[in-house]
Amino acid sequence: MNKLNIKLIADSGSELSKEIIEKYDIEMLPMVITDGKNEYLDGVNITPQDVLKGMVNGVVYKTAQVPLKIFIEKFEKYAAIGQPVVCIVMSSGITSSKKAGETAKQIVLEKYPKADITVVDSKCCALGYGLLVMETAKYLETKAESKEDLLNYIEYLQKNIVHLWTVDKMEYLYRGGRISKTQVIISQALNIKPIFDVDPDGKLRLIGKARGSKNVAKFMKNKVRELVGDLDISTQTICISSGVYRDLMMEIKDFFEKEYNVKKFILQDIGSVVGAHTGPYMTTFYFFTAPLKA
Repeated sequence: MNKLNIKLIADSGSELSKEIIEKYDIEMLPMVITDGKNEYLDGVNITPQDVLKGMVNGVVYKTAQVPLKIFIEKFEKYAAIGQPVVCIVMSSGITSSKKAGETAKQIVLEKYPKADITVVDSKCCALGYGLLVMETAKYLETKAESKEDLLNYIEYLQKNIVHLWTVDKMEYLYRGGRISKTQVIISQALNIKPIFDVDPDGKLRLIGKARGSKNVAKFMKNKVRELVGDLDISTQTICISSGVYRDLMMEIKDFFEKEYNVKKFILQDIGSVVGAHTGPYMTTFYFFTAPLKA
């Protein structure tokens, strides 16, 4: 338990592993996954591996925010014992979990007027959101002097985290209504791959296109060099997630090892929530462009 007795809560869109959740004592709230027939709670009765396998076999998934009922149950749990809560949710630019969390907070305050609940929009998504939560947990355990100090550090992390994504096949973005059929056809014909980041408001943003996998890797490496500059990132934990194709994941890992002497990595499958929208042929990675304080 941290000295401030603050309970850190996040949602399953963070893609954090069971080991990290347990290590840092993070309460995890499940988002909703549907396949048109059944409704699942992410990480409870469906796994990222289930979703990846289903998508490869043609299943189309949709997602929804953490149910309001679950927010209320968890907030009441800690309000009843007088424990402060900081709940970091996936970006409001992608999901409505922030709004649901704030609604739940107001409902709980009617029953527990002295409840100390703060809902924070991470402005991050997928394992980038998870990385922000993990670094917040480290700071809470070792350095945080007050809740205000913790919230200021979260804002610092938000301003300095980088998301870089690419997808090998764009058909899943088309299914989700994010691009047109014409764009899919052109992309397939010319072997064009899109590269995305996440903007300061937490929304997915197209930052480039490259022809073929080798040029995608080259674009991403050059973007890292541009953003990192002379900063020493050797002690950071670099998070990389991938779908069914692992070559780019391993190439990016090798790049960080050789060029920046990075030793710590989290390598894993893409999560259910983001994977449901981007498809099983995605690779993404995350790092910070400023020194970490914990």
